[in-house]
Amino acid sequence: MLEAFGHWLGSAARDAERYRAAAVRLSGWLVAQQQPDGSWTDRWHASPFYATACCVQALSRFGYGDEAEAAIGRAVEWVLANRRPDGSWGWWRTTDEETAYAMRILLTITSGRSEEAIAGGYRHLSEAIRAGSVVGSGDPPMWHDKDLYSPLAIVHAAVLAALHQAQRLFS
Repeated sequence: MLEAFGHWLGSAARDAERYRAAAVRLSGWLVAQQQPDGSWTDRWHASPFYATACCVQALSRFGYGDEAEAAIGRAVEWVLANRRPDGSWGWWRTTDEETAYAMRILLTITSGRSEEAIAGGYRHLSEAIRAGSVVGSGDPPMWHDKDLYSPLAIVHAAVLAALHQAQRLFS
C-alpha cells in the first residue's frame, strides 16, 4: 500500500495532502511491524527475507522520517548477520530465492560491509545460473496457499533482478 500511495503522489495526484498523510501513517505502521531482530514477516511466505525485502524497498522509496531510515538500517544489519559461510542466505538452508531477496535489501544501502556480502551473493547466484538448471527449482517451497508452493517464474525474476542490480554496482 505504501508503494501504491507513493507512486500516486509521484504522479502529481489531486488531493495530494490527503494521500501524503495516509502514506506517512502507512510508513509509520510498517516501521512498527518490524521484528526486534530487524526483519519483517508475512503470512504468505515462510521466509522473513521476502517480507523484509518488500518492506525495505517500500520504505527506501516512500518511507517518511528518520524512523524509516533507521528501520532500513536494522534490516541491513539483520541480513548481514544471517549470511551463510558460502556467501548465500536462507532461513532453513541456502536458497537462490532468499539470496536474491537478501541482495536486494543490501543493495538499498551499500557500504563496504554490504558490498562484500553482495559480491558473495552475486557469485552464488551466478553459479546457479551457470549450472543450467532452473534457478530455485531445488529450493524448498516457501509460498503459502492451501499448500506450500514455489512460483519458479517469480523466483527466477527475483534472482535475475538481484544479479542485474548487483552487476550495475560492480561495473
